[in-house]
Amino acid sequence: MLTPPKAVVALPFWRILAYRGAALRPPMCFICLRTPDDEASFSSFETIRFALTPQEEAASRERDREGWVGHPSEVEWFCHEHSALARKHSHLHWREAMELLAQQRRQPGEAH
Repeated sequence: MLTPPKAVVALPFWRILAYRGAALRPPMCFICLRTPDDEASFSSFETIRFALTPQEEAASRERDREGWVGHPSEVEWFCHEHSALARKHSHLHWREAMELLAQQRRQPGEAH
């Protein structure tokens, strides 16, 4: 979610981290939906960046230049267990990678 400079936005997250006035999306594994509160330390989560089209890259550089803030579409959180799988897909466009990785999600009630 990107917001323009000096924008006021209502965010739907149960817990928001703030850094230099910008709201940051807290860690939650895209695949297993694990969070740091689920017996894992913050250090066991990492962000993985996926590919952009040349047009998306240009738009991203322009937003950065203008001071926009937010969690980029091409970046997602993964727990230690799933970060290697995500890195294997990082060369793919972010939409394709997210679609493939979403297929790895466990169903409710399935064990970790």
